[in-house]
Amino acid sequence: TIQLTSGVELMPHLDDLQTSQYPVIEHHGDLKSTERFGQPSGYIVYSTIIPPTLRSQRVILNDYPRDVVSFFINNTIFSIQERTQGKVTAVTGPNIGTNYKLSLMVENRGRVNFGHDMKFESKGLVKSPYLDNELLNGTWKINRLPFNFDQIDYLQTELPRRSQGDLHVPYAVFGTFHANASVDTYFRFKGFSRGFIVVNGHNIG
Repeated sequence: TIQLTSGVELMPHLDDLQTSQYPVIEHHGDLKSTERFGQPSGYIVYSTIIPPTLRSQRVILNDYPRDVVSFFINNTIFSIQERTQGKVTAVTGPNIGTNYKLSLMVENRGRVNFGHDMKFESKGLVKSPYLDNELLNGTWKINRLPFNFDQIDYLQTELPRRSQGDLHVPYAVFGTFHANASVDTYFRFKGFSRGFIVVNGHNIG
């Protein structure tokens, strides 16, 4: 058993994780896929401030999730939608008011590599979502999280850790183990839902 002794909540530290290769992007207008923002894999977070006069409980995607979309208001998660559920017409959350921050974290879970669906394999959000009937195509902040070596190193060495945390939000947890010999092995993720594992700085999926 590997004891997970500390962790870091990711959403408050998105800007800290941006590197020279993947700086924060301020984007105006309709949203684009991760590929069009120069990111082939990993996670991406699209955030915008709800403009004056808009107030609603419904966020509507223009397309199906590509592949898992987590919905946040002011960094508090209120829904998760997956590609396997088909096209999402509307997600109902808390009252979303003026100056609230809406964030959509999208996870790329791999691509189909054969057949008709190959041409539909762009990841992230390929169009801006709606808040009820209003298209949110104003200013968006884009945080790219491929979790390459630089981001993983910063996550492990620079961010403040806590001894306990809420594993129902995007969270990095840390533990150590010692292997006396090189043998085939596997990890059993009881109590976890999705994510990836890093061993000695290497993202192994």
